[in-house]
Amino acid sequence: MTGLALTIGDRAIHATLRLEKFASGILLKLSSRSLDLIDIAATVYAADAAVARGGPTDPDMGARWRRRFALTVPVREPAFWSQPAVRDALSSTLALLSEDDVAFTFTATTPTRPRSPRLDLAGQQSFRTDEALLFSGGLDSLAGALEEMVSRRHKVLLVSHRSSTKIQHAQNALIRALGEQVGQSMFRHIPLSLETGQGQSREDTHRTRSFFFAAPCAGVVDLWGLDRLRSYENGIVSMTLPISGQVVTTRATPSTHPAVLSRLSALFTMVFERPIGVDNPLFWKTKTDVVRLIGDLGAGDLIRLSRRCGATREMTVMNPHCGVCSQCIDRRTAMLAAGVAADDPVSTYDVDPLRGDRTDGRDREMALGYIEAARRFATMDPRTFFSTYGEAQRAAAHLGEAPGAAAERLFMLHKRHGEQVSGVIAEEMRAAVSDQNDDRPGSLSPIALAVLEKMGGAAPVTTAQSTPPAPDTRPEAAPTHRLSILSNNEIEVTGLGTLSGASASLLLALATQHLGSLGRGLPLEEFPCLTSHQLADTMGVSDETVRRRVNLARRAIRALALDRGGGSAGG
Repeated sequence: MTGLALTIGDRAIHATLRLEKFASGILLKLSSRSLDLIDIAATVYAADAAVARGGPTDPDMGARWRRRFALTVPVREPAFWSQPAVRDALSSTLALLSEDDVAFTFTATTPTRPRSPRLDLAGQQSFRTDEALLFSGGLDSLAGALEEMVSRRHKVLLVSHRSSTKIQHAQNALIRALGEQVGQSMFRHIPLSLETGQGQSREDTHRTRSFFFAAPCAGVVDLWGLDRLRSYENGIVSMTLPISGQVVTTRATPSTHPAVLSRLSALFTMVFERPIGVDNPLFWKTKTDVVRLIGDLGAGDLIRLSRRCGATREMTVMNPHCGVCSQCIDRRTAMLAAGVAADDPVSTYDVDPLRGDRTDGRDREMALGYIEAARRFATMDPRTFFSTYGEAQRAAAHLGEAPGAAAERLFMLHKRHGEQVSGVIAEEMRAAVSDQNDDRPGSLSPIALAVLEKMGGAAPVTTAQSTPPAPDTRPEAAPTHRLSILSNNEIEVTGLGTLSGASASLLLALATQHLGSLGRGLPLEEFPCLTSHQLADTMGVSDETVRRRVNLARRAIRALALDRGGGSAGG
């Protein structure tokens, strides 16, 4: 157990690094530089958690998203860490991972822990290891551990970060079952956690978590003389392509994005002064492929013990999965696509991810966004895919293949994911029609029905006969444009351009009202509106100023539409 004291402004932050007996023994044998790296990562993680970025209904969220930290960290080797190249490598890695600006100052400290000789593999420690893996306890890390131990017969070190007591209990259960499955002699588990004081954590995105997760694993890799650490994650999650305009997509952490792993590899190579890589062997697999891999390795019974949910605080013994976050939707869809739903009882979800109702508007938008993104992936051609998701083209440069070949594989990976998810939704629709035609209670997913409507399809037929639909005489709907709040309080109108200044401040005030209504379970037509007088009070201006800004915003949007050939763009 190691204490960490951190001061942010006038706030004192206290955190405790906890390790179990086996891990503590290893910690005592790590080099000074490894211990410094862990302390730096723990400091960054504690600072990340202590400073809020702003929530989706916070009008300052865009401005507060990218934070600036000036961290002073006591280390054992200040001369090394103070080198400009080392500090730049740390800052650039964190900028890519968290989108924060982090500057470091390093001071000298006296080691507080007793030092032990470096590990003697032939004497003090008899466990021989072939690989070191980051092990979260989710499906992907479980698949990676099984692939190493069952397929390759490798002995492995599983390094875990535990963010809560609930996660600790879940990991312990999975580790015990894994030992029974493959044998205790095949692995050692190194768990650690960083606990902050009550009420000190103010930010739940934890985008630097993977850095804190990887730092001790890199130290273990150096200790055992290995040349890499492995982080297992399917390629769809690794790429973190946006799924919904209603979701602040940057809140998804790119912990295993190819560019991040490349940057971590360069950093660890610099720190340990020898090549140490960070790779992801599951990158070319979808979540469905991962689930099938676990089944093929004869470990389907372990699936129900794996945990990966965005609502850890609400986790219970009966319902360890919330069912409404993107991780739960992805998990359940993959189970159905892989044909192993029995290994993942729907009763373990608080809400059925596909058939359950959602009272929170943001939860509905998440589900709709996930399914609609999959439909797009399934139907896009390569040109449309890369013009829509330019990030995919940039990521291809970090995949260790010829850019053209990597780009083609990226496209096919997302297309396969889209087809797998779309197949599950289609089957859900067929099952619902069958239930209704057989006079059984309808089980049609409200989500699936809404997606059909958005796709321009029809509701499922509930009788044996049907009549041709009447011609659609409705006027053509006006194009829909999404608004995105940018980091500098600018507003991006998808497909048109960017608004700033007075027009942006007006739309930002309206967006705040809209986002605050999403969680109230209201249909869109019942969202409360602001009167001009209320809007004036909200913005701190006069009624006349509001009217001028409304007219200004209309003209600005119309000008953007005209520039893009969009006609008059309405009034």
